[in-house]
Amino acid sequence: MSTRMKGWRSIVLVLCCWGLWWGIPTTANASIQTYPDPTQGTVVVRSLKSLRDTTATSWQLVLFKRLDAGRIQSIHLRVVGFPGRSIEPSSPLVMLAATGQSWQAPNCSEMALEGGSLPDSTAEYDLFEIARQFHNDTAMRLSFALTDGGIVEIPVPPAIVREWRTLVFEAGTSIEVS
Repeated sequence: MSTRMKGWRSIVLVLCCWGLWWGIPTTANASIQTYPDPTQGTVVVRSLKSLRDTTATSWQLVLFKRLDAGRIQSIHLRVVGFPGRSIEPSSPLVMLAATGQSWQAPNCSEMALEGGSLPDSTAEYDLFEIARQFHNDTAMRLSFALTDGGIVEIPVPPAIVREWRTLVFEAGTSIEVS
């Protein structure tokens, strides 16, 4: 083999290795943020993700836990849609894992903001009891009702479930698994 060919092979090998190194995702902690909430004297740990539903409509999902003196007060999932999408305020969030497990999270939008209310395109769900049961990084499907009678289904990939589990069990403090 010629020297010139060996040189090209070396360059291609280096580029491939570099591409693989940059292609490896960072740890889930990279997108988990912690910040103080001076209005309530607590600390909030959150994960913010934008996902598309099965009709390609974009939604923001904010999983957050509120800590007071290192103890978990709440774990909520806030779902934010674009204006014009009105989420049914009395409808629970249904979570279906690829393993077949399913849960229903109560809608707690009315209690979400002190002295105010969430926009119609936003809902908040209480995941405190459900989050204890996230035992693996299996994909999930979230579904909830709209006021026009439609149902939204949002696939959640395993990497995001892993990040949520990190937030629940590791970031800030952990909860006991029942």
